[in-house]
Amino acid sequence: MFTREWRHPNQKAKLLSVSIIKNAKEPRFTQIRFHGTQRACTIGNNPLQTCDESECYLCQVLKNGFSIQHSNPKSMFGPGIYTSVVSSKANIYARNYHIRSHKHVLLICAIDPGNSRTMRVAAAPGAGVDSIEGATKPEGGTLEYPETVVFNEKNIKPVGLVVYTREGWQPR
Repeated sequence: MFTREWRHPNQKAKLLSVSIIKNAKEPRFTQIRFHGTQRACTIGNNPLQTCDESECYLCQVLKNGFSIQHSNPKSMFGPGIYTSVVSSKANIYARNYHIRSHKHVLLICAIDPGNSRTMRVAAAPGAGVDSIEGATKPEGGTLEYPETVVFNEKNIKPVGLVVYTREGWQPR
C-alpha cells in the first residue's frame, strides 16, 4: 500500500520495513490511513523501542494514542488528526527533529469513520461529525490528494509503522 499510494510525481521513496502492532485492529476500524509527524529519536532504526522525549510526537502517539489537543486549530478543516491514504502526502509531515537520519517513519492508522461527511471547501464540519473526507479537485473539492480528518481520538489508533528513505534527500 505504501509504494502503490506514493503519488507525488517528483518525489521518490524506498520502503525499508513495515511493522504492525499485534492485536491492534478492531472490527469497527474499517479504514487504513498514513499519518506523518515529528520523530525525535531513532525508533525505526532498530530496535523498535519508543522513547520518552517530549518532542517525539511519534512515540507519544504510539504510547498514549492521538490527542486533538495537540492539533493545529488553524488547519484546513479545523483541529483534528489529519491522515491520508496517499503515503507521499503523509510524508510531507514526517519530520526528523534534532536527529541526523536518512530514515523516515510514517504511522499506519486504523480509523472508525463514525459519522462522516465529505468536505469540498476549507471549513470545520460542525458538531456531531466524527470524521471528514476531504474532496479532491476532480471530486469538486480543493485538495490535490485525498485526506481523512478525525475529530475524536477514540476513532483513530496507530496500528503500525512504515520506515523508508527519501530518494535524493540528505539530512542536514
